[in-house]
Amino acid sequence: MIGQRCLARQGRGAHQPRQWSTSSRLRHAPVAPLRALAASEQQADQVELVATVAHLLKWLAGQGAPVTDKLEPKRFKAAGSGERVGMIAARDVQAGEVLLEVPESLAVTGIDAEKHDLVGTIAAQCSELVGLTLWLMAERARGSASPWVTLLGTLPHSTASPILWGEQERAELLTGSPVLKEAQERQAALQQQWAQLAEQHFSQAPERFSPSVFNEAAFLRSFCVVLACATYLPSAECFALVPVAGSLARTGNDNGCTLDYDAQRQAVVVTTTRPYREGQEVLVNDGRPNGELLLSTGTLQDGNMSDCLYFPACLLPADRYYGMKQQLLESFGFAAQERFPVYADRFPIQLLSYLRLSRIQDVGLFAKVW
Repeated sequence: MIGQRCLARQGRGAHQPRQWSTSSRLRHAPVAPLRALAASEQQADQVELVATVAHLLKWLAGQGAPVTDKLEPKRFKAAGSGERVGMIAARDVQAGEVLLEVPESLAVTGIDAEKHDLVGTIAAQCSELVGLTLWLMAERARGSASPWVTLLGTLPHSTASPILWGEQERAELLTGSPVLKEAQERQAALQQQWAQLAEQHFSQAPERFSPSVFNEAAFLRSFCVVLACATYLPSAECFALVPVAGSLARTGNDNGCTLDYDAQRQAVVVTTTRPYREGQEVLVNDGRPNGELLLSTGTLQDGNMSDCLYFPACLLPADRYYGMKQQLLESFGFAAQERFPVYADRFPIQLLSYLRLSRIQDVGLFAKVW
């Protein structure tokens, strides 16, 4: 279905996943909500989850995916407490090798959600992530009768995203971080989204949409699961729930694998960018800072080289040359208000040029800024 999504997007303009505000102060923030998750279904039995992921690999082969002997699941100690399941190299592999190839028919996209017999018409009116959320809620309600039961068994029932934290816990752990406001806004937006969906659809047919399945709490939890486990495929410009790929841990240090849609193979492909020794954990490149990772996945990465603070910069409306400066900025792809990432060891040189332009009053120097 990913190829269909590619065709459907032609001529629409490129889609970009949402950019979250973040703060490098989260690098050493305590992750107390993981205490609660230790008793939740998400981490109830990691031994069983390893077996489920291993079964999913065999299921993929049975569904026509190329057999892979390069990956196997393993339990790892999680940040804070508890355990998590990741993937390791089952043997030595070289840079440029394909570790996993999942046919597009086995990946779930917004098109699959729109074609769902129960929630399809509703999903078609929503964003991709919300559509996938409704698909997940509906398929989980079917239990063992779902044709996707093997995939569903590898997805958590919740995450440690601050979107799901209580207000007191958020205030205690995120004070001073922009993530606090972002989490509050995202939670409020999701609650508003659910209120609209419930009013227009779900509350209108409770006999079809059981309130025990389709309710606000389940919607928020399922959305956060989709946010954590769905993969954005740049070549297809869409999100997808990809079997096994969701079990791969992320890294912002650009030393992991690439994960993208290959139109020639008609499959989602995980390809190494460096050699892996047998037993090493296989990671997927994910250039998001820790604030974004926490909001999206409920996890943090120690030593994340993509971690940053966003520095705001803008033109002064009272500047007599405001219009001229705005035109010059727009010619370089910038707006009158911008945010620039500042990392622990680097920052974009455009930030200095922007700040200089915003302050100089000699028109003759404008063209020399960049």
